[in-house]
Amino acid sequence: MIRSTDIEDTYKGGAFLRVWSVSDSGQAICAQDAHATADTEQATLDATTASNAKIRVALAAVDGLEAAKRVPEPAEETPKTVTETDIDGNETERPFKAWAEYDAAQATIEGATEATNQFALVRSLGVQTETLPKTETTTEPILDEEGNDTGETREVVTVVKGETITNPDFAAWKGAWDAVDADLN
Repeated sequence: MIRSTDIEDTYKGGAFLRVWSVSDSGQAICAQDAHATADTEQATLDATTASNAKIRVALAAVDGLEAAKRVPEPAEETPKTVTETDIDGNETERPFKAWAEYDAAQATIEGATEATNQFALVRSLGVQTETLPKTETTTEPILDEEGNDTGETREVVTVVKGETITNPDFAAWKGAWDAVDADLN
């Protein structure tokens, strides 16, 4: 997955300017050919550079939000602060590292913009379809090597040919994707 720090605008010594966009799975991609900088109007180069920068900033925000969501809450018995005593006997209280990291992560999550949350949702769900194949779950006996019933069972999920169900994640993904697409592409 391309991160904000992976996006580079130019290559071959500045001879080409990449045109970044965001796919419907929330990934940064170069879906268009790069601009040959010597053959492209300055206004087009400026607009592409600005668009690339906007995508890079949005990706950085999502990268930060996703990283913050991965920070675990410290165990309940972990102290919130630590008191340190220097050689002269002076005490200094500071936050315990695990709690400081968790609190910073929570602040990032709470401070995320709606656009960042929508972008993160698109990335977490991936591309969604309106419908999903209908499945049925049945229980079958487990047989031994000779074909005898072992007395144990297993669940088997099969796709019902030609039947679909509504995808419960589609509406959320579509709303988020439409907002990301309008903002970044």
